[in-house]
Amino acid sequence: MRISNKITCVFFIGLLFFAFAGCEHPISSSSESNSEAPTTPTTPTTPTTPTYIGTKAPSEAKEVGDIVFNDGSATPYTSGMSITDKQKKAAIALIFYKGTELNSGDDITTVRTLGVGLKHKSSGLAWCLDSANAHSKNIKNIQCKPQGPTGSLVFDDATANDRNGSDNLEQIADFLTAADGVDDDTTGDGAADRYPAFYFAKNYKDTANNLGSYSDGWYLPSTAELFQIYKNGKGTDKKFDIYAVNKALGVDMFKNAYWYWSSSQCPDSEAINYATIAYRIRSDGAWSTDKKSSNMDKRAGNTYYVCAIREF
Repeated sequence: MRISNKITCVFFIGLLFFAFAGCEHPISSSSESNSEAPTTPTTPTTPTTPTYIGTKAPSEAKEVGDIVFNDGSATPYTSGMSITDKQKKAAIALIFYKGTELNSGDDITTVRTLGVGLKHKSSGLAWCLDSANAHSKNIKNIQCKPQGPTGSLVFDDATANDRNGSDNLEQIADFLTAADGVDDDTTGDGAADRYPAFYFAKNYKDTANNLGSYSDGWYLPSTAELFQIYKNGKGTDKKFDIYAVNKALGVDMFKNAYWYWSSSQCPDSEAINYATIAYRIRSDGAWSTDKKSSNMDKRAGNTYYVCAIREF
């Protein structure tokens, strides 16, 4: 009887072994593949084309006469063209120059493309105040003397070497540091009041609130740069009509009787203390000079219009 029970136990243990062994492979691979849901093929997506405010993409080269928008795009101005309200709100500059002749020193290869901001300081500003250390200094590195009659100015001798005005405020600072040991006159507390024309341009984003990624890099133009606005936008051989495009955009105008400060100082001489004099350009292509400092405040004394430019 005990032997029979032992045989029975062994028999059941064997059955359990084969049952568990069979669980390791419950379903064949073919059964698995047959139970999968069919795959739906995907349709490839078509890349979307970016939409820009202007007709020229930001990567396209800008040319004289282009209206530049705050998304980096541009549209060439043509007489009588339709400009939408969206474009008017997004317009930030007009390209007035492209070339190499406005480079300083011996650089004759770098092509610069310059645009002028659409808002001017029409209430007038001083070049600097009497409290500015540069008001009576002969700073040769920022001199750019015009020559020739109204509308036909040239800047081609040694006294017109600083045609690129983009770093003139920094050059004033370098001069004062080297000559007088003053290192914060153009950047420290009150600098914007001491050099009001320069800081209107440098802080142009405070005047134009639609600049987008173009909020920095603006500066007070040299005489040579300022004259190019007249030459290409208003002169006899103008490349575009700056008066017409400004009117179409509803922005500030370059009217003929308006004088604009340049960032250029007159060359000094033994006869006259030109160290206190800076150049101004009238919007009809004339040039003149005046004392660069005011002994009152930044909006009194020798104050003129100011515009800001930058490279694009």
